[in-house]
Amino acid sequence: MKTLLLVSGLSLILAQMMYRCAPSSLQWKSDLGCIKLDPISTDTSLLYDIRLCSDNVNTYCPASNLPDNQGEEILCTTPPGKTEVQDAANAYPGDPCTTDTQCLSGTCTGGYCGGTAAGSQCEEDTDCNPGYYCDVTTTKTCTALLEPGVACDRDVMCQMNNGCNAGICTPYFSVAETDTVTDCGNTGYPNFPIGNSAGIQYSVFCASGVCNTDGKTCSAALISSDTLPQQCTQGGQTNCPTKSSSGVTGATACQNGKNSGGNDYCAAEVGDQPYLDFLAWFTGTYIPLVEKNAGICHTLHRHLELVCLNMLGGTYLQNQWTIFSTKARNFGEYVMSDVCTQQVIEPEVFTPTQSNLFCDTSFSCATNTTSFVSDQSCIQQAASTKAFVIRPCTDFSLSYCPNVHYYHQQDTEVQCYAPAAASAPATGRYPGDLCSINVQCLSNICTKGQCQGVIENSLCDVDSDCDVGFYCDIGNPNKCQALLAVGTTCTSSQQCVMNAGCNFAGGATGTCVAYYSVENPNLVSDCGLKTFLTGGSSILQGNSYLVSYSALCQSGTCELTGQGANVGNCVGSYKQTSALPTTCNFMKTDCPSSNGAGEGTSNTPCGCGRTSGLRYCALDLGDQPFVDLMLWSKSFIGNTTKCHTLRRGLDPMCMQINDLGGMFTTMQFNEKFYLATHYQILADTVNCIQQVYLPQYWAAKQYNANYSSNQNPPEYDSALYGFAASALYLVLS
Repeated sequence: MKTLLLVSGLSLILAQMMYRCAPSSLQWKSDLGCIKLDPISTDTSLLYDIRLCSDNVNTYCPASNLPDNQGEEILCTTPPGKTEVQDAANAYPGDPCTTDTQCLSGTCTGGYCGGTAAGSQCEEDTDCNPGYYCDVTTTKTCTALLEPGVACDRDVMCQMNNGCNAGICTPYFSVAETDTVTDCGNTGYPNFPIGNSAGIQYSVFCASGVCNTDGKTCSAALISSDTLPQQCTQGGQTNCPTKSSSGVTGATACQNGKNSGGNDYCAAEVGDQPYLDFLAWFTGTYIPLVEKNAGICHTLHRHLELVCLNMLGGTYLQNQWTIFSTKARNFGEYVMSDVCTQQVIEPEVFTPTQSNLFCDTSFSCATNTTSFVSDQSCIQQAASTKAFVIRPCTDFSLSYCPNVHYYHQQDTEVQCYAPAAASAPATGRYPGDLCSINVQCLSNICTKGQCQGVIENSLCDVDSDCDVGFYCDIGNPNKCQALLAVGTTCTSSQQCVMNAGCNFAGGATGTCVAYYSVENPNLVSDCGLKTFLTGGSSILQGNSYLVSYSALCQSGTCELTGQGANVGNCVGSYKQTSALPTTCNFMKTDCPSSNGAGEGTSNTPCGCGRTSGLRYCALDLGDQPFVDLMLWSKSFIGNTTKCHTLRRGLDPMCMQINDLGGMFTTMQFNEKFYLATHYQILADTVNCIQQVYLPQYWAAKQYNANYSSNQNPPEYDSALYGFAASALYLVLS
């Protein structure tokens, strides 16, 4: 038996590091293991076995710290929570915002920072709106960006597809070989992949992308002397020679490869294909977008700043930039990696590639003539085209197709797998909650399948002591009292009857108000709390205050007033101005929404669909699927008297209580909820796509289709509806 090998920091630097997909025969200590330092590793040869997390929906493999002991495993874990971003006044006019304090101008309107209009007085470029610069030398006004060929003295004066070269607005990547450029050696282009061969520097004006620093003239691009990929040795001076048609020579770096052979490979040069691919993307995709949408990005965002990429093409365009620029910069690192290494160790390229794949792919259901390699395959991708053939798992009551959360690779098939076993029954349940044993209940009393609490006028410390229909009236003196009727004074929503919440819009003392009853433009105190429905419109209106969800407003939509936390006016709900489904291309103006003529306007996000390369606009609270969801929610909330006051709203346990453990209410909710909140995935899709890519919705739809008002709700049939129908309850916050 091998003894444990401790690998020192020095050994890690000198050792040959190999990465591979773990063989099926490898034994793991933990079911959660995703990276293992193979027992055959030595202090000079480290072999890392990699496998994907089985629950790649809720966990990930933390690959930043590799194991350094023989047999040691890194375990899949829950992703860290997002860090709350503090407001900072650094956003230019045209940049997205949620509050005035984020903008340099101090004004956020319609979700974007305001600026100074054309012809208005200005002191610097950051005063002016997109499409303009501040003419600081003559007129001191915001002036339209200059066309190619016009005299300039700064890049920011020129149109977004140009820069100022030798005092003239010049299109990027247009200057011929041997001509002079003024940006030769400029390192101020951090978002461009820049070569580093001796004597050759980057230029965004040269057609080749490179210039000779001796005369600041454009040069022929250097290319690798040997065909890529080319193995190399760390520390070697001539491992990676490069050359150009003009006779200039150089060498690129030898980059640490992450592959099963432990080999290192030469970095790509500016004339090699990875850089040419980036240049083709920049000139063929980015520049046309900038030209067509001159008023979107601020002039100071001209060099591939992420905020501009996002406004021009959302995360889709950002992902394209990440893919092309990273592949060019780190070619030697990625070139021979297998798919497990790419996903777990090198997600910088893999993740955006997979994300964009759904926007560029056609989807179709398998037919009787479709040939799959494995009986357990559920997704097949063609070798030469971005085309997915989909079929549900044959035993979908016990298995699961990992769809969007797992990798897709050309000429491969994705396999069905058995999901993790269900966790132990939850404890800490309130009175009225379903139970099977006493220990599950806070009261430690489970009678006839439900947890018990104390009755009216019994002593209590907290609301959860009291039975269904009561709250703990602290100081009265600490006794369970009946829930308060609509119109009664209250200090918390838990005191009100189940179809009402406590509205504090009038001050410190509230009034029990029926949910979805407050008309426009009356005040509510739950604006932006997302009390029941997740999401909300996330748009901006009026004095830069967030318009979001309110469970008290009749429309479900409110606008913050600044009179206190979550105090706002009820306003009309926003909906798409075009007929549904609305296709889009990620421009910030592709998905306009409004809450009425002469009222507010905004835009919803564009997202990848699951049809043939189409993208669709997300819905807002006024669009019909959300309206249907809120109408259903209002009806359900009005019939939750069997549930504890702490289960108010769209609580999954309350839905189960409503059916005494059945699934009817949950399935009614799931179908409406997922259609409203995941409309981009579901728009125009057929059954097999829905079943694989959103099984929660598909299972609910199938269940509900088999129920009518003339019969009792159907009993659960695992062979028909699969595990997804019974297990995927959504916990709302």
